[in-house]
Amino acid sequence: MANYRDIKGFTIQSTSSDPVPYAGSWSSGGALNTAKRQGTSFGTQTAGVYANGNNPPPTTTNVEEYNGTAWSEVNDSPTGSFALASASNAPQTSGIIFGGTNTDNTGVTAESDSYDGTNWTETAELTTARKQLGGSGSSSTAALAFGGNPGPGAITELWNGSSWTEVNDMNTAKSNMGRFGTSTAAIAAAGTDSPGVTTAVEKWNGTSWTEVAELNTNRTRTGGAGTTTDGIIAGGATEPYTASALTEAWNGSVWTEVADLGTAIDIEGGGAGTGTAAFIAGGYTTTEVANTEEWSFPAITASLLVEGDMWFNTTASALKVYGAAAGVPAGTWASGGDMNTGRGSMAPSQAGSQTAAMASAGGGPSNVANVEKYNGTTWTETTDVNTARQGLGGSGTTTAALIFGGNGPVLVTESWDNSSWTEVSDLNTAPGSSATGAGTQTAAIRIGGYPVSSTTETWNGSSWTEVSELNTARGGGAAVGTTTAATFAGGGYPQPSVGANVEQWDGSSWTEIANITARSDNGAAGTKNLMLVMGGSPNTTEFWNGSSWTELADMATAREGQRGCGTSVAGVAFGGGPNKTATEEFTADATISTVTTS
Repeated sequence: MANYRDIKGFTIQSTSSDPVPYAGSWSSGGALNTAKRQGTSFGTQTAGVYANGNNPPPTTTNVEEYNGTAWSEVNDSPTGSFALASASNAPQTSGIIFGGTNTDNTGVTAESDSYDGTNWTETAELTTARKQLGGSGSSSTAALAFGGNPGPGAITELWNGSSWTEVNDMNTAKSNMGRFGTSTAAIAAAGTDSPGVTTAVEKWNGTSWTEVAELNTNRTRTGGAGTTTDGIIAGGATEPYTASALTEAWNGSVWTEVADLGTAIDIEGGGAGTGTAAFIAGGYTTTEVANTEEWSFPAITASLLVEGDMWFNTTASALKVYGAAAGVPAGTWASGGDMNTGRGSMAPSQAGSQTAAMASAGGGPSNVANVEKYNGTTWTETTDVNTARQGLGGSGTTTAALIFGGNGPVLVTESWDNSSWTEVSDLNTAPGSSATGAGTQTAAIRIGGYPVSSTTETWNGSSWTEVSELNTARGGGAAVGTTTAATFAGGGYPQPSVGANVEQWDGSSWTEIANITARSDNGAAGTKNLMLVMGGSPNTTEFWNGSSWTELADMATAREGQRGCGTSVAGVAFGGGPNKTATEEFTADATISTVTTS
């Protein structure tokens, strides 16, 4: 009999109260009196400032204060500018703004103006005039200015209340960053560097900049709020400069995609507040807007939940789980943005998400080399793979992916670094066609293939190694998980009779578990014990809760050869044959449930 550690892989914690879901939400706040973009913000969610900006014509000196409910116009700043920066974490009563584009939009300015909550005072200018720069700081006497244009540049300047001093440059020159923090501890996230829009993030420690974990999705002209251990980046523009609603939370080491803004906004006013209580104001959709949105999130000190967590509540004397593991999600499929090139049998970014997916190569009937990225709304074409093919496997994310195998048979493996594809070590064993993959760019698993194969290989970042074979040879199924904990479902190609088989991988061997409805060329999303299988033939959706399968709502578009990724409660399916472009998103609410034991 399997024990809990084998099934879940972590220890059950005891707690006197239930943890809170790892999720936040945006809500509408009071509108600015003047719609504008490219201003700058500082303060808190209940005592904020939005200064200057642009609503062509003209550039404005307008300043407004926010009390958590409504905006009020206060004294204008001395000099109009837009694409400027501020001491982002300064209070409403002690801020400073600096740089930007001058009033008539003919050049850049080095202007700096401090604010005491009532009046503005011109101060010493930046040593280097620039626009679209980043800013952080805790008061009108302690600020940091970094990056910007012309360039983009890497110059960093420190403000001590009387003068600006150049300090160590950023590692990568860029502009239009998301920013937050103080003059001694700041974050500069994403933005535009010399190749284009980036996911790169750097952290300032008071002396120098260090590259840290990248955002999940590239974007520029984005907003931010928080500290170097607890912050958010929201909205902006993804390539090719499409307004975005995406929000990512920073815990000091990794970025996690959380709830989207209510409205996709480009060229924001920067945002202000904390990682748990912030505001974003102004910006651009098809015109300048006066929108304000407020962010609420569990405190970083809270015990936070992610899907699949289980714990024992000592107060209630109950074993509990978060997600769908104790029940069946009441989920629905909804239409997403269509792909640009209809095709099936692609390599998915199997570790991607509903708002960050990638489809590589594929075909129907001809092989294609096309690669497209999905941001939760639209698909955008990016760099083609080196070898056009279909029926290949994939792993990783939209910024770090691996694809392998394909019809032919092709054993070629290619690695993606978010800008180009590089051929690396081939698979060891044919067939490569109709192989399935899961895992990450540096730790992947290849499963099965056609003609009928039971081959399993694992990838360590540099080479493939053959490991234990499947119990039932087949190709064309779908897998989720990692190189030590995966589930492979379906794959009745070319033998329909074996398409109901499901096997789980524990890092060393495969074990058969409960069957699904027989199918081939299906997609999947989730983890080893919280899995969603969708489409193929027949067009059914089934959910695995770690012990049994349950049939859920069908997709609107029946197809074979579609691919999927995401979680079992937030999955996405895309493409399929013949030449389908349809994208559908599956959404179900994860809940806290009491587990009945016997």
